[in-house]
Amino acid sequence: MKPSETLRLVAHCEASYGTVVSDESRQLWCELLADVDARDATTAFDEQAATSNFPPTPQRVRLRALELGAGLAPFGDVFAELVAAASTCDYFDPNPPASLSAPALALARVLSWADFRVSDPGDTYYVHQAQLRYEEITERARRRLFDGLPAFETLHALPDVSNGFGALVDGIGGQDA
Repeated sequence: MKPSETLRLVAHCEASYGTVVSDESRQLWCELLADVDARDATTAFDEQAATSNFPPTPQRVRLRALELGAGLAPFGDVFAELVAAASTCDYFDPNPPASLSAPALALARVLSWADFRVSDPGDTYYVHQAQLRYEEITERARRRLFDGLPAFETLHALPDVSNGFGALVDGIGGQDA
């Protein structure tokens, strides 16, 4: 966010809550929201203002804006996205579609895309297990955002097994002399 956008948000906070924000606090708002999208920060502020009688802190606005920017969505939306993708994808494709959002892709990997494609999306036990896994994913994403890391980026990419598993076992065992 540009400082001018942040100061507009602070002015909105002052008008909404009838408080006066000190110059030091304005500086803190500007520093904490410098790398956040203005639209996400405004949405985060509005969400928090709608549910609390107390003004949101810049830290809370920042974390929620980062969550919005990372695409963290409610479980129902993510699960519906997976069901729609599974109904349109090639049955034999072992990889989830690249068009999935980051949370849906993370959930597809945790649930195993091959298993998800053949599962019954109406099975309450399976949906409950998927919801539990998604809560773990979002909690880990929130911790990563709090640490200043990308929410869904992993250090190690999953191996591409589209050409079979031969590439995974190359080099295992002894080298031919």
